[in-house]
Amino acid sequence: MSNLSYKKEIANASWIIVCRVVQFLLNLLVSLLTARYLGPSNYGVTYYASSVSAFFAPIALMGLNDTFVRELADYPDQEGELLGTSLTVNAVSSLISMVFFNIFVTILNRGDHTTVIYCAIYSVFLLFLNCDITGKWFQAKLLSKHTSIVSLIAFVISAAYRVFLLATDKSIYWFAVTPVIDYAIISVFMFLLFRRMGPPLSFSLSRVPVLLDRSRYYVFTSILTASFTTIDKIFIKKIAGSGPNGLYSAAFSIATATSFVCAAVIDSFRPSLVSLANTDRESYTQRVKTLFSVVIWITIIQNTVFTLFGGTIVDVMLGEQYTDAVPVFRLLTWETTFSYLGSAKNVWILANDKHKYLWKINIIGAAMGLIMNYLFIKAFNIMGAALASVLTQFVTNFLVNYIFSDIRPVNRLILESLNPRYLIAFLRNIFSELHSKE
Repeated sequence: MSNLSYKKEIANASWIIVCRVVQFLLNLLVSLLTARYLGPSNYGVTYYASSVSAFFAPIALMGLNDTFVRELADYPDQEGELLGTSLTVNAVSSLISMVFFNIFVTILNRGDHTTVIYCAIYSVFLLFLNCDITGKWFQAKLLSKHTSIVSLIAFVISAAYRVFLLATDKSIYWFAVTPVIDYAIISVFMFLLFRRMGPPLSFSLSRVPVLLDRSRYYVFTSILTASFTTIDKIFIKKIAGSGPNGLYSAAFSIATATSFVCAAVIDSFRPSLVSLANTDRESYTQRVKTLFSVVIWITIIQNTVFTLFGGTIVDVMLGEQYTDAVPVFRLLTWETTFSYLGSAKNVWILANDKHKYLWKINIIGAAMGLIMNYLFIKAFNIMGAALASVLTQFVTNFLVNYIFSDIRPVNRLILESLNPRYLIAFLRNIFSELHSKE
């Protein structure tokens, strides 16, 4: 295993991680200032919009962002047609998604004009989610350097916009434009980059049902996943109000602040795992274990620190008005271990063509999340939501795997990856690559 090279994954992930570290530091500073400026109640509205959008983003993307790398691996000589057709489908589905987003929010929040207006402005970003699909082409080619730089530029511009809003004492509605600016810049520049570096785009009507046949599993699955990852914030606002939702959302934002590291690692492993699944099972298995090990141990180390020093972290970052969020933060941070383990598991499912099980796994998680959040929030307020979130992620991303015989083997890989030797071997490989460059 020590001879297994991760050079491509390391190089690809390094660009993603470096740029996201800069984004993380900027976002952390600006978000903390925004949370202090808006206060728990208005901050709860901003996170509510983000939570609801998680239900409708899968409709906009139609699961194509999850399957596009696999399509490229299966049809490498048809890149232009694959991307052109995917982007066309996305353009139509994004518009439909935005319309239903606003209908949903209006019905659920009758009389709450602040929430309805904020969400209406916020929803425009759904029209620019095509950058997620275009970005998969760059990831598949291990060219994340370009997309990372574009994302960083867009984020710096949107961060500057938020600082301007804070400095000029703007209302909450102006903050709803932030994701629109971010995604619009990324979408346009990524499209221009592809036009320069990739093959000509084309559209094939006959290709549409072929693409959707594989991706349809991920649409429903993503909606179900959103239901048990964001339903807590929707229920809190409905049951307890915007103030408690702001406290909970602030705790959640800090708990997941460093999630970009795991996301970058998972994104960088995906192309090689999909490629190796049918060509070199031994290397594939070792890489899967390494991916699980990196995700598990990074989150365990982070969560231990967050639990021990939670009070100081919340006080320094958010101030006294968010003191009630400390117990929630200490518990909620453990959700990330099981959440990103689930993201890594989905790569295994994709590589092994087991996607037909996704909706079954996630419908169990969605049902469990709905029931537990409703009951626990009623009984324990925002602490109940935190407990429900952790338990739902654990059951959905680990225990439920034992129900399905075809999925059961992934748990064996997860348990074996708890051995830190896989993480250590990966870190040695990183240091070896760095040393060789010197």
